[in-house]
Amino acid sequence: MAPSGLRDLAEGGNSWPPPALDPAGPFAAPLAEISWAMFAMAGVVFAIVIAALALALFSGRAKRFLGGARMVLILGFAFPVIVLSAALVYGLWTTARVQSSPEPGDLAISVVGEMWWWRIAYSEDGQAAFETANEIRIPVGRPVAISLESADVIHSFWAPRLGRKLDLIPGRTNVLRLQADAPGVYRGQCTEFCGAAHALMAFEVIAMPAPEFEAWRAAQALPASNDPAHRRGRAVFAA
Repeated sequence: MAPSGLRDLAEGGNSWPPPALDPAGPFAAPLAEISWAMFAMAGVVFAIVIAALALALFSGRAKRFLGGARMVLILGFAFPVIVLSAALVYGLWTTARVQSSPEPGDLAISVVGEMWWWRIAYSEDGQAAFETANEIRIPVGRPVAISLESADVIHSFWAPRLGRKLDLIPGRTNVLRLQADAPGVYRGQCTEFCGAAHALMAFEVIAMPAPEFEAWRAAQALPASNDPAHRRGRAVFAA
């Protein structure tokens, strides 16, 4: 489990939904930007429509002007084309920003979605090192390339404050990049209905300072303890 100091940060532990419009990393920031831009654009369009409606209702002269062929062409055709084209270009540009390919310095983590939990595998020099469940630990300030696969049905991986949502499709590997700029616990969830316990298929991304992360990773890579408490924990998890 995460230290209490970390759990007090970010969205305050296990609260859901997290503040998706409060990004905590560079791969989530463009999504918040485009959301605010769309809200602003919708507000401007709504204001123009309401103003035109009010003028048409309360002013005969304005009604005749707005009903003319030129204004119908401008407001009914040219204006929507310009607005929607601008939205399309902005959306494609934002998509390119969040779909960047993994780079050599990225931390590689494999995530397999299963009904109804997450299998997390860490590797060392290209070789599998150890696995965890429902908890992803990452170093602060370092990009992470997460390989997403499904062991059964379609799942969807989403940590709203750290990056975009991406599906896990049986027989296919998708790659998602995340990064946390500050230590904290960031809640995630499966967002594709995958069966009876879908709502319980949550996970946590725990961002730690780099030295603490390296110490944790080294400890996890040690041989498993034969402690009776560990055996009981394994039995509970398997059940």
